[in-house]
Amino acid sequence: MIEVAVEAVKKAGQITSTYFSQVQKVSYKHLDREVVSEVDIKAESAIKETVKSRFPDHGFLGEETGRDSQKSEYVWIADPIDGTVNYSRGLKKYGISLALSKNREVILGVVFNPISGEMFTAERDKKAYLNGEPIHVNKNVDLFQAVVYASEFSRSKEVIKGLFDSVKNLRIASSSAYDTCMVACGRTEAFIKVTTHPWGFAAANLIVEEAGGKVTNLDGTPWNTDSTIMLISNGVLHDQLLSLLRR
Repeated sequence: MIEVAVEAVKKAGQITSTYFSQVQKVSYKHLDREVVSEVDIKAESAIKETVKSRFPDHGFLGEETGRDSQKSEYVWIADPIDGTVNYSRGLKKYGISLALSKNREVILGVVFNPISGEMFTAERDKKAYLNGEPIHVNKNVDLFQAVVYASEFSRSKEVIKGLFDSVKNLRIASSSAYDTCMVACGRTEAFIKVTTHPWGFAAANLIVEEAGGKVTNLDGTPWNTDSTIMLISNGVLHDQLLSLLRR
């Protein structure tokens, strides 16, 4: 399954790389004002075709095409371009995210940045990797010096207010899947994810956990694909951050 996931995101990566830095026509989805481009749709089709060719009985949930009608305990969850605004403007920070859940528990995840060549992978209980090399969260315990990312400000501003005086390096994400993986490889300490959809976090959350980090809802309970507000951290700062975030 992990081999198929890697194959699928590589195919999507070839598509996105072909059109990268070219001016893209983008539009906004009616309900949540998310940005979508023609390349998002092409890349998601490539992902779906790849996984369905090997696992036709599995379900599929994509950001652009929604949930298919296949009834299965297994569901593939895809975001073909996480960071479409960046992508459409020729900015290199974006990721292709693909996860597989079994009965709402994510069992594998892949996040790929075709421009940097970074491929983050994880299977449950089998550690996390960056381009085949094991990765681990850092052990920084100094919150003031920590680098903490959050979802776009319009969604997260009420949740993260308590961090304004305590976190010097508080930043807003532009590709949540990729920025979450920065926690997994120890470059940053935490990410606060506020969303209504699983495709931007399902893969990256598992990668962080398998890299030794911690992911919970804001009340400290375990996350799942129905979660909407989550704290992803290096673990050692988790409780301190939870105490500051607004629930």
